[in-house]
Amino acid sequence: MSETTARPQRDRSDARDRLRIGIVTEPDAPESYAERLAADLPGQLDDASGWSVEVRLDTVAAGCRDADDVLQRARELRERYGWDHVVCLTDLPVREHHRPVLAIVDVEDGGAAVSVPALGALASYRRALQLVVRVLDELRHDDAADVAEPSDTTDGRQGRAAQLLAPVVRTTGTCRDGHAAVRFLSTRRRGMAWLLVGMVRSNRPWRIAAGLKGALVAALAASVFGLSSTTIWMLADAASWWRVLLAASGVAAVMVGWLVFHHDLWESRRRGAVDRQQAVLYNASTLISLLVGVATLYAALLAVNLAIAAVLLPPDVLSDQLGTDVGVRTYLALAWGFASMGLVAGALGSGFETDAAVRRAAYGYREQQRRDRGDEQDG
Repeated sequence: MSETTARPQRDRSDARDRLRIGIVTEPDAPESYAERLAADLPGQLDDASGWSVEVRLDTVAAGCRDADDVLQRARELRERYGWDHVVCLTDLPVREHHRPVLAIVDVEDGGAAVSVPALGALASYRRALQLVVRVLDELRHDDAADVAEPSDTTDGRQGRAAQLLAPVVRTTGTCRDGHAAVRFLSTRRRGMAWLLVGMVRSNRPWRIAAGLKGALVAALAASVFGLSSTTIWMLADAASWWRVLLAASGVAAVMVGWLVFHHDLWESRRRGAVDRQQAVLYNASTLISLLVGVATLYAALLAVNLAIAAVLLPPDVLSDQLGTDVGVRTYLALAWGFASMGLVAGALGSGFETDAAVRRAAYGYREQQRRDRGDEQDG
C-alpha cells in the first residue's frame, strides 16, 4: 500500500543500517490506523540507525481465528518481504483468562499482533501509537531469557488517564509454538467495557442507514405518505412528550429485533464463539451497533421530515386542521410522527434485503468473514 521512511538522526551512507518495519493491516478500521502509524511512527522511535516503515493490506489475516494464527501469518509476511520486525493490526477481539489482550509479541520471531478493538473508542489512535511503540521496543530488545519465566507487572509507560480508565498489565510467557512471548492485557471489567466499545466502533454503525437501501427507501416513502394524512397530524400533535419518547424507543426496538432475528444475526456457539463470554460480547456489540445505526436513521428521518413539513405545510393550514396555534413544537411533533411511521416501514423494508447486504451494512470486514464462515460450516 504505502511506504514511509524515517530519516536517521545522523547521516549514514549505508541504507542497510535502517531497520525495516512492516505493518500488516486488515481492511476497515485497522487500515485507517496503519497509514497514520506509518507517518507518525518514525518521529516516535528514538534510534539513530533510522527506520523504514512499510504498510501491507492482507485480507488473509482477517480469516485468522486467534492471535497465534495472526502471529503465524505475520511471520510468513516478514519472511516474504524481508522485514526485521512486523506488527499486524487486527479487528480480532483477543482475550486471555477473561481479560482483553491489547497486544501479543513473539520476541523470538520478531512479530506482534495488536487487537484494535481492545483500544476502545476514545483516543484510540493515540493509544494505538503508544502501544505499537511499546511493542517495537519489546522487539528491539528481544532477549528471550528475560521472558522465559511467566511474570505479571503493571506497564508503567501509560499516561495517567489511561492507567485510571483501563490500566495495562505486561505479562510474559509463551506462544502456542513455544516461543517466548510478551502480552499486554487490560483489566477484566473496565477492559471488557473498552473492548465492547471498540468492537462497536469497528462495526462503524453509522453506515447502517446508508447500507440498508431497501429500508431507507421504505422509510422515506412512508414518511412522505404521512405528510398527506391529517389523522397522523392530529395524533402527533396530541401526543405528550413521554408518549413520544416511549413510541420512539419502541419503534427502534422493533426494527433492531427485526434485523437481528430475520437476518440471523444472533451469535451462538455453533457459529464459532469459543465460549459463552465471547458469544455475549458478539451479541452485545451487534445490538449496540444496530441501536446506533437505527438511531442515526431515525435522526436523519426526523431532520428530513422537519424540513419537508416546514416547506410544504403552511402554519395556517395546520392551524385550520388542528384547531390550535402552530409553533415549533407542532412541526417537531409532526416530524416525529412521520419519522416513527417511516421507521416501522423501514423495518419491514429491511426484510427484502439479503443477509449478506445486512452484514455488509452492520459489520466490519472481519466480522462479515467470520459469520460467513460460520454459515458455511452450518451448511
